[in-house]
Amino acid sequence: MGKKGEICCISLYVLCLFSMFANNGYAYQSIKQANEFVITHYGIDDGLPTETVTDIEITDDGYLFVASVSGLLRFDGFRFKNFSVSNQSGFTTDRISKIYDMSPGSILVQDQNNMLFKLKNGKAIPLVDPVNNEPIKAVAVKEMGSKSFVATDENFIYKIESDTVIILGSAFKNYSIWDIEIIDSLIYTLNTDGIYLSDEEETKKLNIPRIYRPDLTNHARLIKLDDHLRITGKG
Repeated sequence: MGKKGEICCISLYVLCLFSMFANNGYAYQSIKQANEFVITHYGIDDGLPTETVTDIEITDDGYLFVASVSGLLRFDGFRFKNFSVSNQSGFTTDRISKIYDMSPGSILVQDQNNMLFKLKNGKAIPLVDPVNNEPIKAVAVKEMGSKSFVATDENFIYKIESDTVIILGSAFKNYSIWDIEIIDSLIYTLNTDGIYLSDEEETKKLNIPRIYRPDLTNHARLIKLDDHLRITGKG
């Protein structure tokens, strides 16, 4: 993928990720090193079908995947390949919102309708519930090694590993799930009833002071900072 020390800027929409360090000397050194990068611009003339990019992900096998309003793009360092409705890639819409790296050669893709697809051998395969065969619509996705955990609008949590989809119980069927997070292989679930902790085998509600149900709206989120969990409120 490209040359070492080269940053790829996708058209007019650029996602810049910077690490901020508490030590000013280290921060200065990092900024100085960042200035040594060569910036290369890629636009429509280079094979992009659109200038609107919604997400990017670099996978372990060296590909740059780009989510856009005109399909999913894969960049190998030389050219873009477009996976879209028109080329019968398997997607049901060209509007792609999120990309999740699962393992070498495998990604999860979320479209604007929150449907999840696994890209395999150049085809987008929709993820479905193993019981009713209905499409899985995600409200939150978190990765842990080769596994992905998906919270859905049906208030279930699924574990996705390789080509296997497993339902992790039904403890949340009466409560809307807003977010999930993973710390030390434990799954924290934020829903309208509070915060729950799961280890893939059992689930229990956490008794946390000053967490009130009226605050647990769809604006509430779990934020992982190092090995600590932060909770945003309804505002």
